[in-house]
Amino acid sequence: QPVFESRSSARSSQIYGVLQQMQAEFEAELSTAQKEEMQAQEDFNELSAAKSAQIESGMKKLDDLQAEDAENQKALSDAKADMALTREQRSADIEFLRNLKLQCNDLDHQWQTRSETRSNELKAVTEAISILTEDDAADILRKTVSLIQLGARSDAAASESARRSGEAAALRRAADSPDFEADDLLAAWRGRQ
Repeated sequence: QPVFESRSSARSSQIYGVLQQMQAEFEAELSTAQKEEMQAQEDFNELSAAKSAQIESGMKKLDDLQAEDAENQKALSDAKADMALTREQRSADIEFLRNLKLQCNDLDHQWQTRSETRSNELKAVTEAISILTEDDAADILRKTVSLIQLGARSDAAASESARRSGEAAALRRAADSPDFEADDLLAAWRGRQ
């Protein structure tokens, strides 16, 4: 072989050996990098899925909180309206109670007055009964009752006489009327007087 070729071949084989060694290192590094890339891709996919689930959970929680906030706002508004109505009702109730107290005080005063009046009347009736039940008063009462009965009888007779006179006068007026034709009845009546 020529010297050139042998030198070249020795150098070439050295270079070729270095290149093969580099290729082996590069392939090993490539394999490691690919494995690391695949592991990183899997880790990324897992992390992405976990974060997506967290975001979805957070969005759901946010929607729930917004709905709860809306309900709380409505409840607060309703409570304020109820409080205003309750205050109005309380004011009306206080006014009613004030008027009721005045009415009750007035009725108590009226009751007190009536009670005193009744008490005085009862006292007067008791005194009158005690006076009337005494022996002297009993005799006077008997005489008075007989006079009242006689007076009542004379009053009844007087009213009967007045009624008859009124009827007779009515019949006379009717008899004096030109349309009246009860001669026999009138004659019988006049004969009776």
